[in-house]
Amino acid sequence: MPKVMDFTEVQCSEKNEYMLLTEYDILVKAIDCGKLLAPRNGSMVGKETIYPNSLKFSCDEGFILSGSWLRKCQTNGTWSGNETKCQGLINLPSFNF
Repeated sequence: MPKVMDFTEVQCSEKNEYMLLTEYDILVKAIDCGKLLAPRNGSMVGKETIYPNSLKFSCDEGFILSGSWLRKCQTNGTWSGNETKCQGLINLPSFNF
């Protein structure tokens, strides 16, 4: 006996276009977390902003990283962690008393 395909109707766009999916079709939507910039006085490795990619951050010599050194694009379309900043070291003059 031949197998009967099961169809599902799916709304595809704001224009109310529809298509029929069978149990063998896969509907995939890329999740984009948006662009992040390298911190001032630092650098970023990676450029892909689509889930499940990650970006790595570091600071130039003489600067300290605050925030997250690794940010991951999450399934909800946001980046994990906190904003990355590179803060300069404050060198206070030494006083001889």
